[in-house]
Amino acid sequence: MKTKRYLRASDYYSYIKSDAWRSKHYHWLKQSGNRCSLFPWIRIGKYAPRKYGKYNIHHTGVGYKHLGHEELGRDVLPLCLFAHWLIHGGHMKAKAPWQPNIIQKTLHLWCSFPLIIKQFILLFSASLLVYDFFT
Repeated sequence: MKTKRYLRASDYYSYIKSDAWRSKHYHWLKQSGNRCSLFPWIRIGKYAPRKYGKYNIHHTGVGYKHLGHEELGRDVLPLCLFAHWLIHGGHMKAKAPWQPNIIQKTLHLWCSFPLIIKQFILLFSASLLVYDFFT
């Protein structure tokens, strides 16, 4: 069995600018249904002919450990630009190796849920609000 060779954190900036990094985006966007991991109702990437939503691929704190061999949901999250800005707390400067705070860890957890789970939670929450409003 071949062992994966991970990149060092110091390789982060050159890796992010590489074709190897960009070539992974299509696969991750397709896996995510071209939806933002934080706001699943927002479409990102090229999701239809002449339809494109700007996006970023965000490394979670764990993602830096697996640099070069990231997995969707665990290491990287496709996000709309606002969601990416929000997860970084309004600071878009990368700080590899990065340690997420409790709010970021909570957002990463939400983002890692499959779309169907997010839809169920949102539908359930909305129905509770409607029920509470009318009772």
